[in-house]
Amino acid sequence: MAKTDIIQEWNSLPVNISNIYDEFKKSILNNRFFQNKQYLIDNSRLIRFDNDKWFLRPEYFSQSIYGDHNYYLVVLLVNNITSRFNFRRESFKDGIIYAPSKESIDRVLNQNI
Repeated sequence: MAKTDIIQEWNSLPVNISNIYDEFKKSILNNRFFQNKQYLIDNSRLIRFDNDKWFLRPEYFSQSIYGDHNYYLVVLLVNNITSRFNFRRESFKDGIIYAPSKESIDRVLNQNI
């Protein structure tokens, strides 16, 4: 992929998705998702991990749940998963993943909580 293709792809991202990436460019203590982690947990669905679909693939989980692979960073943070290599059933208590609602993610981004 050429540099211009990557830039065009980045510029075509919806605002909320680019805002998610912008938050993860910040230090962890300044990251809004980290600061509001409990709120996100409280506003999550509990989903049983499917090893066949999602083993080591948080983007696939994000695509399955949100219809967009770009939410995976929030999912990793909320579930205390430090790397895609830890995205496996054993890393989650009882194999259950917290999946924050899109609405709660948007509220955190907009500081509307």
